[in-house]
Amino acid sequence: MRIGVDVGGTNTDAVLLSQRRVIFSHKTPSTTDVQTGVSEVIGGLLAGSCVDTSAIQRITIGTTQITNAILEEKGLTKVAVIRLAGPAGRSVRPWTGWPTSLKRATRSASYLLPGGYEFDGREISSFDEQMVREAALELANRGVEAIVISCVNSQLNPRMEDRAAEIVQFHCPSAHITKSSDIGRVGFIERENSAILNAACTRLATIMTDGLEAAVRANGLTAAVCISQNDGTAIDVATARRLPILTMASGQANSIRGAAFLSGLKSGIVVDIGGTTCDVGVIKNGLPRESTKGVTIGAVKTNFRMPDVSSIALGGGTIIHCPNSSLSRSESVTELSAQIGRVELGPQSVGSDIKERSLCFGGDTLTATDIALAANPGLAVQVQGANLELLEHLSGSFVSMMSQFINNEVSDIVDQMKTSAEDMTVILVGGGQLLVADTIEGCTHIVRPKYSDVANAVGAAWSQISSATDQIYSHEQDDRDVVLSDLTLKSIDHVVSKGGDRDSARVVEVNEVPLTYLPGQKVRLSVKVIAEFSETT
Repeated sequence: MRIGVDVGGTNTDAVLLSQRRVIFSHKTPSTTDVQTGVSEVIGGLLAGSCVDTSAIQRITIGTTQITNAILEEKGLTKVAVIRLAGPAGRSVRPWTGWPTSLKRATRSASYLLPGGYEFDGREISSFDEQMVREAALELANRGVEAIVISCVNSQLNPRMEDRAAEIVQFHCPSAHITKSSDIGRVGFIERENSAILNAACTRLATIMTDGLEAAVRANGLTAAVCISQNDGTAIDVATARRLPILTMASGQANSIRGAAFLSGLKSGIVVDIGGTTCDVGVIKNGLPRESTKGVTIGAVKTNFRMPDVSSIALGGGTIIHCPNSSLSRSESVTELSAQIGRVELGPQSVGSDIKERSLCFGGDTLTATDIALAANPGLAVQVQGANLELLEHLSGSFVSMMSQFINNEVSDIVDQMKTSAEDMTVILVGGGQLLVADTIEGCTHIVRPKYSDVANAVGAAWSQISSATDQIYSHEQDDRDVVLSDLTLKSIDHVVSKGGDRDSARVVEVNEVPLTYLPGQKVRLSVKVIAEFSETT
């Protein structure tokens, strides 16, 4: 059996899975202290399911703590960068283009040293051990806790980064070292940026994972704990502490993964509506489609893998602002048409306070959930504690117009995620899915699978292990089939080393991108492999 937990902005969800079936689910309001919320939801799940805790083999948790830390610039560690880039690497220094406040929160020092590789593997300049050692000694004297080693084209050859890391770790044994080759892909500055953000979050990641493990153990569970990462798969706690940046956007990836699991579909568009946001992604081969663009986090350009997701501020708790207090009571369509432009849908949300503030629960705030229930009273059975009598004063015309407006908002963002004009299947998940009608323009049909309100937790519970490798090769000099075979074997070996089952490993994605700006018909080839967890891990 497996447990999956997803910590959202409004609710914390947990599910119990056995043999590809959801046995039980539980939902609690999210708490400021994430550890408390996780402990409570797991406790409620175990109490409701009456399962023997010894039967639980794995607990996978998805959380937004690392994302929030970067966006809010809280709890970050000062970082030093040792860049191996030869003389050319001095033209653009580390932290270039960063927001001033985020730079101030993360920057400690930087060293621009010889090293790096050309795209064809030739050295730009020789690695200088003595200069790296001198930099390490300075950092040791300053007590720097987080250090990044970045080298030009280290994704092709990590040897310089590996040796520099050995030297720095010897002189700074208590420091956390991030090598850019462990995180990013082609694109030196973006890869270095990713490594800096990762290093800045490592102390917080230790606190986070310690707290999550404590929440699990407090409920008498001894099973392995894993953390969701941003491609819909999972990593162990040790990896999450070393590479916390990989947990970015894990909630969005979990919802897509969960939608695929619950619906049984391998392709389609997933619309996940929670209490605060509507996230739309795409299922490709049963996994989240990855973004092909560079991802910006806190206004910093990065290049590590992220799910291709678009979001809007629309959820069950989204506040509807009516400047004219009589607008919601008017029956005049003419009056509504004249004033509807003054009505604002969000972006604020009542969030986890929906049962205290929303009209249908006796509050004084008009929310999107109120509109959905007023438009379709039959949905009240899905909203525990809602009182339809409290919505009787809302005019039918206003409710109808707002319902159509909400549906149009969802339809527009779905259309943006399509890569062709063909209609596609839409899978609706999340507790706020009742906001959407049974038809969306541009879609063949809508699927609302059972347990869709806890799809994020389902995606976490049924996560697998993944590995992605890439390499630049030349059509003129290399045999593509040989390069592809080599990359595939490397990916499989890597996924097995992380606890995956070799027999279940399979290639789910192969991408080739011509690098037209390089001579020799250069192509970037990437291979992604996933596998089930080994029963022995």
